[in-house]
Amino acid sequence: SILYCRRKSPKPSGSGKRAPASRNNAAAARRRPDEPVPLHVAIAQIKESFSVRRQYKMLESWEGACSRFFRELMRHQWISAAKPKFIFHVPVPVLFPAIKEAYEKKIKNPMDLTTAECKLLSGGIYTNPKNFVSDVALVFANAITFNRAGHDEGEPLSCAYFDASRHLLRYTRWLSLEYLNPYLTDSDHTDPPTDEGLVTTWGLTKGNKNLAREEMNEIVMKLLIDKSEEGDRYTWMEGECEKLLKSLRHQSDLKYMHFFIQPNYPADYTAYIAKPMDWERVQQTLQTRSYDTIGDVVDDLRLIFSNALKL
Repeated sequence: SILYCRRKSPKPSGSGKRAPASRNNAAAARRRPDEPVPLHVAIAQIKESFSVRRQYKMLESWEGACSRFFRELMRHQWISAAKPKFIFHVPVPVLFPAIKEAYEKKIKNPMDLTTAECKLLSGGIYTNPKNFVSDVALVFANAITFNRAGHDEGEPLSCAYFDASRHLLRYTRWLSLEYLNPYLTDSDHTDPPTDEGLVTTWGLTKGNKNLAREEMNEIVMKLLIDKSEEGDRYTWMEGECEKLLKSLRHQSDLKYMHFFIQPNYPADYTAYIAKPMDWERVQQTLQTRSYDTIGDVVDDLRLIFSNALKL
């Protein structure tokens, strides 16, 4: 799985609950042109504007892979549908009519997450995975462009959206190149970053996937864990490491996995293996707050299986 780090961020207004279409339409009729549209109403209106919304089983194989990638992206706690902290789900002027003119001057090709998903499920609009990924990336690239000036001036909300958009754009690239692996071209081509160190558009190539993994390793694996006191509730980062352990322990092939949870080492085991490792040892090390980085946790988990391969 791909880990990501959390930052403090503002929360959007609105309950996030979806009202019936008839109620949404009635509310829209009473709303002034310059009045912001609640998030759940705006999302419903976008979905209603597409006449076709295919079920997952009706999608082509590449469309299904795109849908899985998108669903995983939407699990990110900053944009998850249950309680999003940043709003990328609908066109910006719909939620913020006051900035419509300024937004349209800066952004010539607007895109939002709900529209991108609806285009995918509608069918016949995207012809390949690259088209869909490009639209999703455009959502965050547009946000970076629009909020850059406010970020440079130190405006709090612009700073929050600028930083979040940079993070989410990078996360989108990492996810897309993993989830769409069967559709990557066998090419060493890589797309260079901008002067700001970001890749805003990328081809679905094996070269880009390898580059993204190197970048992920450099950023995520060296990330220092925010530690709590032993016996206290885990911090968010410690909790993410615990989730990784649990997902490994409870994966489907449990009848074989139990050998790695608490193995009975033979007497001469250390003659062949310099550093024995098992799942419970990793869990205990995490509980005693002895890991310093996320990479330390991952290295020990990998060691469980690399040791077994040596034998």
